[in-house]
Amino acid sequence: MINNKEEYWAEHIAIWKESGLSRNAYCKKNDIYPSTLTNWIKKIEKKLKPVRIEIPLKTENVASVIIIETPELRITIPQSVTPDLVSSIIRNLKVCS
Repeated sequence: MINNKEEYWAEHIAIWKESGLSRNAYCKKNDIYPSTLTNWIKKIEKKLKPVRIEIPLKTENVASVIIIETPELRITIPQSVTPDLVSSIIRNLKVCS
């Protein structure tokens, strides 16, 4: 659950990352203690840890694979898998997010 403090700090973190400023320069400019910003970065990133989902697939002699990758997730699927199964995997991932 995200509370107002987390939203406030998540917004500061996003603005800092987009600013191109060093962490200390951003904090000085915005009258924030660098240690406070660092603590919130750690706290928020801990909540955003990637989730690993393993789906067992039966395959034989698979020579190549399809890779679906985001910053939080990497899925390797044999090319022999049916399009319906790939669609099902993607639908299930949307439900998990």
